Amino acid sequence: MSEEIKSDFGHVNEAGQLIVEGKENFDISLAQDFYTALKEALPHCQSVQFDFSEVQRIDTSILQLLTAFVQDAQTNNIPIEWKDPSEVFSNNAETLGLTDALALG
Repeated sequence: MSEEIKSDFGHVNEAGQLIVEGKENFDISLAQDFYTALKEALPHCQSVQFDFSEVQRIDTSILQLLTAFVQDAQTNNIPIEWKDPSEVFSNNAETLGLTDALALG
């Protein structure tokens, strides 16, 4: 890949790794742009790393989009990695029963 693909939520680097950066306040107002960024990046990535270490608030809508994206990535045999997810993010995912679906385990 000759150039990086970038969005407000992360980028696909030259090695084909999609690095997704969670926002501190990840609410529903970001859902559409987040979905679009993930959807556009998926065909260009070989692996995905989520950095949600700064997330202090996350809406269920974002968790639902993440779950769908992780399932799409897994269907396409794209490895998922979580880099130090915040306690708030992890607790919300666990409360909603999404730990396995998000490949957080």
